[in-house]
Amino acid sequence: MLIVIYLLLMLLSLVLWIWLTRRIWRVSPAAAGASFFLLLPAIYWSWKLWNDPAARIRIPAIANLVITVILLAMSYRIGDTAVQDFLQRAAAPQAQSGPPHTDMNVWCREKYGTYFDSSRSACTDQTPPSAK
Repeated sequence: MLIVIYLLLMLLSLVLWIWLTRRIWRVSPAAAGASFFLLLPAIYWSWKLWNDPAARIRIPAIANLVITVILLAMSYRIGDTAVQDFLQRAAAPQAQSGPPHTDMNVWCREKYGTYFDSSRSACTDQTPPSAK
């Protein structure tokens, strides 16, 4: 569920980024093109146009900053959850069922009246090596 929310926020982030670059486009189309693909021009133009009433860049810039902080926190949380899940699976003890082929010996004895031979992985009439 966390990944679905993360992907939806990424989509929202793209929409907000387009909104920001459209506001930069009002002042300089070349700067908007550079800002769409690179972060540093967007930061520069957001700083430069912060008080420009024609650009009205404050709301898109703040919205992008907020969504970026949320996405960074979620990225950390998703990564931490994945690592913790991996460590729990690695540390979990493996289920052990006692001596090997114990239940196969019981099954062969009950079903056929024989013993289980582990070298051939089959029921056999011969007595097991431990019984000799």
